[in-house]
Order: sequence, then structure tokens, then C-alpha cells
Amino acid sequence: MKALLFAAIVSLVGVSQAQANCAVEFTHDGQTEAFTPKMEPVVKPGTDLASYVYENYINDFYIRLMEVDGNYFATIKSPAQSVHAGPEEAIELELSHAGQTLKAICQ
Repeated sequence: MKALLFAAIVSLVGVSQAQANCAVEFTHDGQTEAFTPKMEPVVKPGTDLASYVYENYINDFYIRLMEVDGNYFATIKSPAQSVHAGPEEAIELELSHAGQTLKAICQ
């Protein structure tokens, strides 16, 4: 029964994933690398809360993007500082450290 409920929630949340639109830009040494992060479905046990999450380490940065019900949350951390945003329908977040910049845009 729990497996069926999980499948139903993931299927319903799949509609939201089609709308999730995030991009990440990493600038270092005068070059910019841009990519679309793969948001993975996550269902919190014991609740009906489902989200899509991207977490990764990029050089000295840690980034976490999350979409829940059309709202985005974002965190970017470096060894010296961190920035957070959300919940918002659109987010643009940027952090620079040691000549490198990591930027996340979700809308």
C-alpha cells in the first residue's frame, strides 16, 4: 500500500517537475559553465509533502535547490559565507568566493 501511495504522489508531483525550470552557472578563470540541474523527486516519509531537489558540491561551493508546489528554495554556501532564498515563485541567487561565482536561477 505504501508503495502504491508513493507511486501516486510521485506521479502527481511529476506535473510540477515539467514546470520546474532551474539553471546553474559556475564562473571561474574567466570562463562560465552553465547547466540545467537534474531535480530528483523526494517524498518526506509520513507526510504528503513531495518536492524536487538538487544538491551538489561545485569546487568550494555547496548548492541546494528545492521546488515544492511551484515555490523554490535555494541555498549556496562557500567556506566564508552563505546565501538563502525562498519560498518564491522565481529565485535568482549568486555567491562569489576566491575569484569564483556560482549563480542559480529558478522560475
